Amino acid sequence: MSNMMCKLTMSTFLFLATGLSIGLVSCSDDYRYEAPKIKGEAFNRSLPVVVSKILPDSGGYLTQFVINGSNFGTDPSKIEVVFNGNRKATVVSSNGTTLYGICPKQENGFNKVTVRVDSVGEPVTCPNDFKYTKVERVSVLAGKTGAGGYVDGNPIDARFNYMYGVGVVTGNNVIVMEGRNNRVRMISETDNKVITLLAGGPNFGHPAVNSSRKRLYAIQIQQPHAVYCFDQTNNWSAKRLATSLQYKDAAGQTKTVEGDIYACALDDEEKFLYFRDHQGRFGRMELADPDHVEILNEHCGTVDKNISYLVWSKLDKCFYMTVQNAHGVYKISKDGQTIEQFAGFNGVGSMDGPRMSASFRNPTGMAFDVDGNMYITDSMGFTIRKIGHADGMVTTVAGIYNKSDNNKVEGLPSEVTFTYPYDISADDDGNFYIIEGWGSDVRKFAIE
Repeated sequence: MSNMMCKLTMSTFLFLATGLSIGLVSCSDDYRYEAPKIKGEAFNRSLPVVVSKILPDSGGYLTQFVINGSNFGTDPSKIEVVFNGNRKATVVSSNGTTLYGICPKQENGFNKVTVRVDSVGEPVTCPNDFKYTKVERVSVLAGKTGAGGYVDGNPIDARFNYMYGVGVVTGNNVIVMEGRNNRVRMISETDNKVITLLAGGPNFGHPAVNSSRKRLYAIQIQQPHAVYCFDQTNNWSAKRLATSLQYKDAAGQTKTVEGDIYACALDDEEKFLYFRDHQGRFGRMELADPDHVEILNEHCGTVDKNISYLVWSKLDKCFYMTVQNAHGVYKISKDGQTIEQFAGFNGVGSMDGPRMSASFRNPTGMAFDVDGNMYITDSMGFTIRKIGHADGMVTTVAGIYNKSDNNKVEGLPSEVTFTYPYDISADDDGNFYIIEGWGSDVRKFAIE
């Protein structure tokens, strides 16, 4: 259960319409929900599920709702309530004719609501839609915009300098890479503090985080490209997996990856660590055998001066890559053999619209939400852009194009400003974390 949900359920809710209630039990580390003992009619598989209405018919994330109808049964674990086709609600309780739940995050607008019990039959659609209102806010998680430095401690007083990468790991921790200062720092939202994990080591760009969020990998930007792992089981201390990235070419000669590497990525199998250097080599290193390095494509995308970023899409089962000075995004097959322009490549600009007609200004970091929408740090445009997964439309979701100052760093996404936003990562709750180069702070972009 998320922190927000725990806070919400710390009080006991009363169902005005039904008299149903839920309770909480205090435990050592948090509050946990205890299912109430409710008398009612059990689910009858031979009868249809009937849905009459949802109340209220509007709200936002964590809004409490009641659905009236019949044949819901009394086991909330067997009741599935879905908003907008794919967003499952938390079902708290039911007496058979009235069920109670908590709204999930979803898209703005009027969304369909369906109910299905014990996976029997097709979901039943509620006659009235639910109007969802999305709330978005940008806040400073740590550091101070325009005040670079090196200070650990509480997030307000902490200082950072020119960050290149960010990754979100388990325990409400955010790890950032100070590329020009050869430091790796960790921000703990739970403990409200900033610590240094590695100082005086290699400089890193965008890291790769595994699916459990208990392990983070990073590759040194310049040669010899040392590879490091930060593991929760070792208290996030740094462990070097490889001193360099060496591979055998077609002639069997041992070579070292020469170009700068600003990002690495894991696919779903998490067997290899993938990379792309600025000279166009797309390759991978086997994590169980770091000496096993393969170059899958010697000519992957536009050759830039030094900067390209790489991410894996769980929905599309492919990689996406930005090339900063090409002002666009590439799509790359898992084997690296197929590469195509995906968005941009229309010169410098801020044009929104269809992805192949849109323009960017030095895009760098990328991250995805649960629906596969891509969020991009448009570094020299000073904005955050979004490419819709369903419609391929590019929109500007945060920041003001070509405006960079320290006067408006928190508030509505359309009103805040960034100073060279360089990388972005998402947590499991749909929040995004953005690091800045010149700005020297870490922002949280909450979408609820």
